[in-house]
Amino acid sequence: MRQLISFLDRLAIWVLAVAAILLFVPQRLGIQQVVIDTPDSQSNLPFASATYALKTDPYDAFVGDKILVRDGDYYSRFVLVDLDVSNGTGTVKNPYDANETYQISVSEYVPKILVTIPYIGYLAIIVKSTQGIYTLAGVVFALLILYLLTRKRK
Repeated sequence: MRQLISFLDRLAIWVLAVAAILLFVPQRLGIQQVVIDTPDSQSNLPFASATYALKTDPYDAFVGDKILVRDGDYYSRFVLVDLDVSNGTGTVKNPYDANETYQISVSEYVPKILVTIPYIGYLAIIVKSTQGIYTLAGVVFALLILYLLTRKRK
């Protein structure tokens, strides 16, 4: 039983550590991060997901690339259909509705999507409030105590 509790404790600590790294480190590396943290969002990205996009030179973007497009306060995933760098315009389509296409303006970079990780946004939602931070700190503290109790004594 002690081994099972120890394994689950270590697993939970690793999952929390990896989630924290995925939420806070990419921004420091110049990777654009979008977390969908409201269920009524007009985005086509899944709720509580984190999407990571690399700011790419427009000349390195190709037809078929998945990119992030900002429309007001919302980000959405679109597929690049056409890109005219000289005019600074492009055409994108919704990957979930082939009939839905939009014209976009292209500035100095195009945000190409690297990966979308589901469910990691719940951690971002939790740390938005003071109560959430206290709850998360309590969970980490409880996991630490559990780890210390299940260690073998010499």
